Amino acid sequence: MYFCINLVMTGLEGKLGKKHFKYLNKVCLYLSKMALFEVEIMTTYDYATIACANLYVAFKIIEQVEH
Repeated sequence: MYFCINLVMTGLEGKLGKKHFKYLNKVCLYLSKMALFEVEIMTTYDYATIACANLYVAFKIIEQVEH
């Protein structure tokens, strides 16, 4: 749940709007659950790196959905 702390601390809710922030939160949660089930990812990378990767992929997904 490291990504949840990052989302709140960065203040993205005010910048993205409630709808997009809620969608971003759901996508990040889904991606982090997927990463937790992959043992190789969890043993190779630390939580901060995985959280940053989740945020990046989530932003790219939202970008594609909006266009």
